[in-house]
Amino acid sequence: MKKVLYSIILLCATINISAQDISKKYLSRIHNDGYLYFIYPMEGFSTNDTKAKKDMVFDITYLTTRDSVTYNFTYYTKEASPTDSVFILLPDNERSYVESTMFYVEPKRKNWEQRASLSIPAEFLNKMYENDLPYKVLVHSKGNSYLYTMKEKDWKKQSAIVRKILESIKYSVEFQK
Repeated sequence: MKKVLYSIILLCATINISAQDISKKYLSRIHNDGYLYFIYPMEGFSTNDTKAKKDMVFDITYLTTRDSVTYNFTYYTKEASPTDSVFILLPDNERSYVESTMFYVEPKRKNWEQRASLSIPAEFLNKMYENDLPYKVLVHSKGNSYLYTMKEKDWKKQSAIVRKILESIKYSVEFQK
């Protein structure tokens, strides 16, 4: 009886993830140059570095006629610390160096808020989300390095949402051809 009950609970959890309503997670619009997709800000990445406040927030913008996506992120440190460079580290040890563009560095209470932008090849973004394990973000900033990771349980939920959005983008691109 316990096995049957456990199986039903597991099945319901699986259905819940795959049947999620993702419409509140992103925005899509027809643009002059194709379809524009904006994945609303997401959380889940954190660092154990004592020089940084724990969380990093990111969003993704993709225009279907381009071969890259814009990955914007915000992180907080105890000192003003503009981003120099970023590495995206995949679970299979593949890494990608990505130049960053700073939007701003400004004080927020006792910390500093940094907002930066990355241009990531669309193909690499797909690789980032096709894994069962989360990618990591390594931010280099004024001689410091901040490694942002995500818990597996958070990753499973978040990656399922982003994969579904990326699948929708894939079909939009095919329809444009």
